Amino acid sequence: MAALNKAKTKQLASLSQHLVSLPDSPPTLLNIDHPERQLAQIQELADHGQKRDSHRDTLLKAFTKNVLEINAEALLHQWQQAAEPNHQ
Repeated sequence: MAALNKAKTKQLASLSQHLVSLPDSPPTLLNIDHPERQLAQIQELADHGQKRDSHRDTLLKAFTKNVLEINAEALLHQWQQAAEPNHQ
């Protein structure tokens, strides 16, 4: 690993500030011992976040922001219970 110089230290500080300010960053991302070893996982998380944002933008073209607050898992469970043949 290359030595940490003043420019790299500033870049690291800037990156850290950006990571902390992201609304959906998992706290464990900031607590890893060797970030260079976790680069693939960090990239996967970034890709996942971009896909999530794209899906959110698509939903918001057709629905209001309230659609993002729906507990879909609970609604699915209710739907499945109502669809059961023995449900009264």
